[in-house]
Amino acid sequence: SNALSSIFRRLAGTEAIASERPSMAAILAITELLKLICSFLVFVAEVNFSTVEVAKGLHSVFAARSARLAVPSIAFAINNGLIQYSASDLSAASLQVLYQGKILVIAVSSVLLLGRRFKRAQWLSMFIMMAGLASVQLSEARETEEVNMASAAEQNPTRGLIMIVLASIFSGFGSVYIEVNVKGSDASGGVIPSVWLQNTVMATFSILLHLWMGMLENQNTTDASALSRPILHGFTNRTWALMISNVVGGLLVALVVKHADNILRSFASGLATINCMLISMPLLGLELQLSFVIGTFMVVGSGLLYGDIIKLPGEWWNSDFEACQPGAAAQPKVVPAKPPAPREKMLLEVGVPGRQQSPTEDP
Repeated sequence: SNALSSIFRRLAGTEAIASERPSMAAILAITELLKLICSFLVFVAEVNFSTVEVAKGLHSVFAARSARLAVPSIAFAINNGLIQYSASDLSAASLQVLYQGKILVIAVSSVLLLGRRFKRAQWLSMFIMMAGLASVQLSEARETEEVNMASAAEQNPTRGLIMIVLASIFSGFGSVYIEVNVKGSDASGGVIPSVWLQNTVMATFSILLHLWMGMLENQNTTDASALSRPILHGFTNRTWALMISNVVGGLLVALVVKHADNILRSFASGLATINCMLISMPLLGLELQLSFVIGTFMVVGSGLLYGDIIKLPGEWWNSDFEACQPGAAAQPKVVPAKPPAPREKMLLEVGVPGRQQSPTEDP
């Protein structure tokens, strides 16, 4: 689903010039509305269509968690907008690979905000990922279909790179914020609300933000005719395919968060990156350069190493890197007890009176 979303973003974002494309705020708001409807219906089915349970769930999540869910909702809403805008400037494969940089943001934020420890192999994976991302960005891989795109003259790879970096930052921040402030039991000691109900609330906040963004678009536009356009102006089959793909992807993410472990998530992310590259070759005419291929596999491999799918041999690589912890105090070195001399050990075995056995000595 992630691979298809990147492809549809590229197709929908380049099929017309900027003035003729649909409103980005409208696309994102309708997408979130569809997510809200689907998530709410799944939640209703989850509680066996009990109106009492639905009312209790809505009251609990809006009363106790709405403020905490608002922050990541806004972060992910901005993230979605930045990704969509960057798709007009970057190839689908480049966008998919570069967006994996959010793992670096999540890792660094987890260390600073959560005090989380990472193994040496995981830190190595982050350096490998940075090198892979640099290799992809510096490569000359391009899409031959770019010359036939309506927005070819408007594309700016540097602008797209800046947007995808910002998207990674917002996505990483939102993920860590959820880890810090949303997961776990609520203040009343109750259980975590349904992930589908939390998705419903987050979609609500996202819709409000996108509607506000739409009003800003209308206020700042210099095209007087844009104010009289219908809300679905510029929507095409590619636009609807993009929105449906994003909705399905959002629901699958909820399932992954609920049921899958870190290993499966890392594997799925790497698989999506490779699939996007393979699909782009026949569909968009992606011309692969050696540096792009090497960089892509470095990024995918580092993600698998980070998620413990690939393991390095040896205890040293698979132990925590203590120096990365802020304020970590040096632990006193435990010196093993010296074994008793042969004569002393012989006396202990026969039980010499007046001397107790030390716990560190052999029984």
